[in-house]
Amino acid sequence: VGIDFGTSSTVVAIRDSGKDELLRIGLQEIDFDKNKINENDFENSTILEFLDIISLKESWHSESYRPLVNWSDIHCSHEAQNRLRQNDTDTVIVGSMLLRLKQWALRDEQQLKVRVTDSKNKNEFELDYLKELNPIKGQPIILSEDYPDIDPIELYAWFLGMNINWRDRGIYLTYYLTFPVAYPSETKRKILASFRRGLQ
Repeated sequence: VGIDFGTSSTVVAIRDSGKDELLRIGLQEIDFDKNKINENDFENSTILEFLDIISLKESWHSESYRPLVNWSDIHCSHEAQNRLRQNDTDTVIVGSMLLRLKQWALRDEQQLKVRVTDSKNKNEFELDYLKELNPIKGQPIILSEDYPDIDPIELYAWFLGMNINWRDRGIYLTYYLTFPVAYPSETKRKILASFRRGLQ
């Protein structure tokens, strides 16, 4: 699996038995006119929309693997982008969006934390800074006190993983992830750790 994790969009490609496939994330089949599919349909928006943060946190921390996250609590990619485009003057909707995840990853303790407000209940949540928390090979992920409350990049990677790995397609174990050349090595390691956790 190749993942080009972009600032505004992410492209996911799968090679299986010599056949390549591009994935669309956060869209249902009925959203597409199959006669008019074009290259832009595979540019998956790098965006999250928080609808119910309390419910999301409860479900996200209920299980180390395959948490029962509900689509009514958070939207990802095309679905979130479409909602933003249709409501770009609504401050509640705009405040529930986290755009440019890759740029958020660059933030550190010297900068103000980012806050999002869910659109259903108007609960405000302050996102902590990105931390490097790598899973240990051969050991299960354990939700300890050190585990991030909500890591948007891990959450985004989880959505990608749910679209990549499923029963009819199979489980993919080899991934290639692109980073901007100019990003500091420390930030690249943090993003990579978040993707490792999210894809697991």
